[in-house]
Amino acid sequence: DSFAYQLNLPEERKACVFSARRSRCAAGSATYELKGLEPAALYTLEDAETGSCLGTVTGSTLMTEGLTVALPQKESASLIFITKQ
Repeated sequence: DSFAYQLNLPEERKACVFSARRSRCAAGSATYELKGLEPAALYTLEDAETGSCLGTVTGSTLMTEGLTVALPQKESASLIFITKQ
């Protein structure tokens, strides 16, 4: 299994998603529908480990299509920063 936690900080125009893959999880990626974002707003996604920009998407897209997190190695984790533009 894999899992994710989302933390929203609306007063700071930020959120983050922590995702982890357990040792018994066969899937190398998972998609999570986020909550509590503004549908029409644009959000920039940043990989916390590398600092690389993962793209810019609408809140609506993140809440309906979801955020796909790739974790190719078992027992690995990812932290993604989400900033409202």
